Amino acid sequence: NHNVLLSESWSNNNAISRFSPTIFQIRSTFLNEHKLNAIDNIKWLDNQLSNYIPENQGNEIIRDSFICMNKLFQVYCNDCGGEELNSAYSLAKELDNEILLAHVYRYSHFFNCSRQNKQECLQKAENIFMKYKISDHAIYCRNNRLIHQFSSNSININEFCLLEGKATYDTPGLAL
Repeated sequence: NHNVLLSESWSNNNAISRFSPTIFQIRSTFLNEHKLNAIDNIKWLDNQLSNYIPENQGNEIIRDSFICMNKLFQVYCNDCGGEELNSAYSLAKELDNEILLAHVYRYSHFFNCSRQNKQECLQKAENIFMKYKISDHAIYCRNNRLIHQFSSNSININEFCLLEGKATYDTPGLAL
């Protein structure tokens, strides 16, 4: 029942109650199954969102936020950035939504830019996720940032040890 995950005011919102169960299902599939098992739901959601006409500006923002996340779901499933990543970036900037932008920055390895710029994007994403206490994504970003050290002349083992401790303390479920 989606009412467990949505507050009363959110469950009464047409855009949220209509699309969030599918988004929860996609995220659940990513966590518990193979990511490619989510493709049909992602395509269905893409079609539904593109045909949805919001009743008000609030629902337009919600719809556009869901479109942004669904594009990032496509990036994750396809293991490539392309137009979906560019569109997600544009939407996140247009919506002026820091968390959506952080989600886009998580995929900096698909950006056509220098390693330094990719590192900076991951650092920005990590900082945003930490600001909003989204520890699992912050740790993901830090891990990916540290992995870039393997392509350099310097590997700081202490940073990896600190990350392991932080992951164990902040998100013990990641260690399972």
